[in-house]
Amino acid sequence: KNTSLLFSENTVTSILELQALFQSKIPQWHYHKYAEGGHMAPLTHPHIINPLIEEILSTMPEKGNML
Repeated sequence: KNTSLLFSENTVTSILELQALFQSKIPQWHYHKYAEGGHMAPLTHPHIINPLIEEILSTMPEKGNML
């Protein structure tokens, strides 16, 4: 319900295939594509990933209001 998936458009093929499968089977998730960084972006490109995570978390309902 409140699931977000971040992925890079230049990641490894297997990750892109999994993302496409998830998006086709679970459209209610939120999908966020970023341009650079690959699958290790949280470690190698935190300046890109951290603001995305912050934005996602700031739009989530508070824990007590998730129903």
